[in-house]
Amino acid sequence: MSIEESVFEGYAPDFEALTAHGFAETESGYRFTVPIPDTDFTATVTVSEAGAVSGRVTDRETGEEYLPLRAADAHGSYVAKVREAYLSVLSAIRRYCFVHTGKAASWLIPANPSVYDVVGHFEQYGSIIWKQPRGCRLGDYVYIYMGRPYSCILFKCEVIRADFADYADRCMELRVLRCFTEDEFPLPLLREHGLKTVRFSGRLPESVAEFLYDE
Repeated sequence: MSIEESVFEGYAPDFEALTAHGFAETESGYRFTVPIPDTDFTATVTVSEAGAVSGRVTDRETGEEYLPLRAADAHGSYVAKVREAYLSVLSAIRRYCFVHTGKAASWLIPANPSVYDVVGHFEQYGSIIWKQPRGCRLGDYVYIYMGRPYSCILFKCEVIRADFADYADRCMELRVLRCFTEDEFPLPLLREHGLKTVRFSGRLPESVAEFLYDE
């Protein structure tokens, strides 16, 4: 699976949104070219009339394609930096110009306030890097359960980047969609709807996911 396929799997383009966000219409679809922040490269992203997404990352001076981007055996901090920056470009396009075509999975992740101030982090940044559970994918929803003294779900997030290395081999970026009050989803209420444990990250039981789902 290509980088573009992994980002846009389960999404379909909104062609009006593509045009509004700078995509130029071509004979075969739409094309968008933008410098990749903090690198020497430019990204050219193409969306076909059938909705397929492809891309090229090229050197701004020479115009040559940056081949290590797609090489499975290419490692190192600079290659990782370019990949993550390109993924950020693709994720922004997905966020503003594509619509989700399938039901996202819902996950629960526990957080310990005594270990890290997640509440303060979200107030300052609006997103966070987290270790990615096996099976969690782009576009999935992640509910963050805060331990004592909260003992409740405080945040609903969306996975906006996935499958990249940061402080762990497999990480994801979560963007806050909603903040809840402490009395909306306390632990006793969650247990009433089928939640068995909050000790580990995992996919939510369908009964709990349906109870929490608000879109």
